[in-house]
Amino acid sequence: MDNITRAFILAATSFAIPAYANITVNGTSYSSGVSLNTANGKFTINGTAAGYINVKQSCTIVLDNVTWTDSTTRTDAIQITDGLTVNLHLKGTNKITCSASDGRQTGIRVTSGTTLNITNLTEDASLAVIATAGYRDCAIGGSYNDDSNSSACGTVNIYGGTITARSGVYCAGIGGFGTGSSSKAKKGTGGTVRVYGGVLNAYGGGTTGGGAGIGGGYYGSGGAFYNYGGTVYATRGSSAAADIGIGASGTSTSATFYMAGGSTGLANGSVTGMANAVNPAGERVYRVLIENCTAGKRHVFEGLPDYYKQSNIVPDANGIIHLWLPNGDYKFKDDTYLYKATVNGGKTTATREIKPRKGFIMMVY
Repeated sequence: MDNITRAFILAATSFAIPAYANITVNGTSYSSGVSLNTANGKFTINGTAAGYINVKQSCTIVLDNVTWTDSTTRTDAIQITDGLTVNLHLKGTNKITCSASDGRQTGIRVTSGTTLNITNLTEDASLAVIATAGYRDCAIGGSYNDDSNSSACGTVNIYGGTITARSGVYCAGIGGFGTGSSSKAKKGTGGTVRVYGGVLNAYGGGTTGGGAGIGGGYYGSGGAFYNYGGTVYATRGSSAAADIGIGASGTSTSATFYMAGGSTGLANGSVTGMANAVNPAGERVYRVLIENCTAGKRHVFEGLPDYYKQSNIVPDANGIIHLWLPNGDYKFKDDTYLYKATVNGGKTTATREIKPRKGFIMMVY
């Protein structure tokens, strides 16, 4: 090998991407465990990612068509330091998978005192966080790796995008982390989950000792849930847990359930504490189902109560809209149908009839 060839090989090697470069941030490749340490900075992550990041300062993170896998046990893919506020912006299709078979992972760690704001930058933006490979895996919220004696969820605000959160055994889809023994600590509550827009599908884990869809992990209480205008569908992990509310063996039913708009669906009709579900006026509200709708099609309703600020509502994947209304008689309409419902202390299915179109003259004989 002559000197020119040897020099060329050495130069090419010196500029090669490091062997352990797993995550691309703002166009630069880094190894797993990189810290985002610029206060109020903006960090774009795209492409294929592996491992985890440490978020050390309040900042904005853009996920741009990311396929992300964390296969290292006892690590959280996005580890947000306690007490920060992080804005998570979504472009395109994104997926975070916790894949360690021995578990103890959270997809996005949001512990007590921390705030995560999720919104979409593109109309079709989505994020799936799947943490089902092992035990004690939470999609969004509490963490096995929390240094405190419990792992309650902090605050999660969803403004847009399609979000799917699916947790492993003992943990809520969005909410508290749980362990498998009442004698151990880390019985996390659900924190606060607010939905202002977009679509949220949340699945708690576990056929026994499960977590809520939204709320507490195993042995954990429910926290607080607010829907101001999103489409929500929640599924509990086991029959002892709530779709929204406490985890299996949770003892507190004092959670807050506040319905001011949108559609809030319950896979099993199970919401411990939902007897206290209220609207902004403090009135108790009950579920009203509008069935046989087209999934994904927006319905703009006229005639809903004034407190129902968001009338632009999307059915869930089963084509059902879940309104929450106090006792009373209701007539409301969209561009095709007139709906009627009488609410009297329980679940009601609205009836509908086709509206005459504008300009249509009804002949009476």
